[in-house]
Amino acid sequence: MRRGVLFAAVLLTGLTMGLEFAHILEWPQKQHYPGPLYVRLQESLYIWFGNLGGVLYVLAVVATVALAVLARRDRRSRGVLGVAAGLQVVALAGFLTVIYPVNQRFPVNSGGAVPRTGPGCVIAGSSATPPGSCCSPRRSCCWWSTC
Repeated sequence: MRRGVLFAAVLLTGLTMGLEFAHILEWPQKQHYPGPLYVRLQESLYIWFGNLGGVLYVLAVVATVALAVLARRDRRSRGVLGVAAGLQVVALAGFLTVIYPVNQRFPVNSGGAVPRTGPGCVIAGSSATPPGSCCSPRRSCCWWSTC
């Protein structure tokens, strides 16, 4: 049983890391897209990242925690597995507290409509440009954007 849980934990963790790495590789280019194009891409190309990827993410955490519990008496691996399980729980909590609420602000099937407000974001055409920022009424940007 432990081998099966180990296989599942490694496979599911690898799949979720692949999804996250794909987002990292895409980000430098996507940050320069106009708001409507960015939203349209999020709603069309990445729909399975959220649907299937979310399930894989939770299953990876469950499998790693289960593996850590199964190996709690094995002195060689319990520390490493405990840390791995703890880090995955922290990563999932970070996703649920930071990324998920932002994702909920984007309307599904909006046809590319950009939300008027967002945490740390200024949408082109709004008057909410933060002082000292590189944002302007003609340029959308977020706190992570570079000028």
